[in-house]
Amino acid sequence: MKKLDLFTKTNPDIARQTVLGGIFTIFAFSSMLLLFLFELDSFKYPSISKQITIVPTELAKVVNISIDITIPKSPCLLLTVDWQDIIGSYEEDCKSIHKDRIDEEGKNIPGILNLTYENIENAVEDLEGCHIWGTIPVLTVPGNFHIGFHAHENLLHSLPSDILSELSLEHTINSIQIGDEKWNEKIGKYFNNSEIKMKKYFKETFEEEELGFRHEHVMKITPVQYEAENEIYNFYEFSMNSLSSRSSSEVSTIYYRYDFDCISMKYSIEEKFTSQFIITLCSILGGIFSLISFIDILIDKN
Repeated sequence: MKKLDLFTKTNPDIARQTVLGGIFTIFAFSSMLLLFLFELDSFKYPSISKQITIVPTELAKVVNISIDITIPKSPCLLLTVDWQDIIGSYEEDCKSIHKDRIDEEGKNIPGILNLTYENIENAVEDLEGCHIWGTIPVLTVPGNFHIGFHAHENLLHSLPSDILSELSLEHTINSIQIGDEKWNEKIGKYFNNSEIKMKKYFKETFEEEELGFRHEHVMKITPVQYEAENEIYNFYEFSMNSLSSRSSSEVSTIYYRYDFDCISMKYSIEEKFTSQFIITLCSILGGIFSLISFIDILIDKN
């Protein structure tokens, strides 16, 4: 059995300790401890893989677009939010959208007014605005939703010029969000990364000098999937470009055009095993010890 022994013992009388060896020992143990802490921290959190995929051709899904928009210079009485897409789906004055009356300071005004000339004139003279918020269920095909005076255009043109000149579709986008925010909590539980939470579009104001502007907001929406514990969560990220310009019409309109990308990003959690963690630790300990020993031998011989 002695002949099979690979762990030979060195006689203490022969062994020689040096200052350089002590320095190498401190360096070796410090490096091992540091790498161990890094590996432990990495093991505590899941590893996330990213994959670009092509969205399969299938029937259009329903996706929620949540909006929060303030229009300070036009009363809710005259405004409608309409939605349509390229396959012919259309909804006028979307029922899922709320319109709250606000005063000049942006505070809510209680009550709902009937659509009459008198109420319109009083609302314009009192500088009423409109806070528009809610969710529009859309299909995953190109389309748009628009805010304007379409439903009451005949009534609008019959208003006195001094009342008409006070109207404007200057607006502030408080937020726009694609998809359901409720998944954020679940995704955060699995992925623990704020960068992959649902993206929103926040706070930007688009001014208008007078009635007769066309405000175009174009959104490119990219599907994102998160896979964890055999469950798939669908999210949507988007970018938006905006342009405001004079319109050939005397009536202003706000358009939000959207299109869904055929490319999707998929995030998956890669399972980690304790055995892999132990193997990595052994590699760190053995690798550093062997390297330092080799360097020490070379220096000592020279």
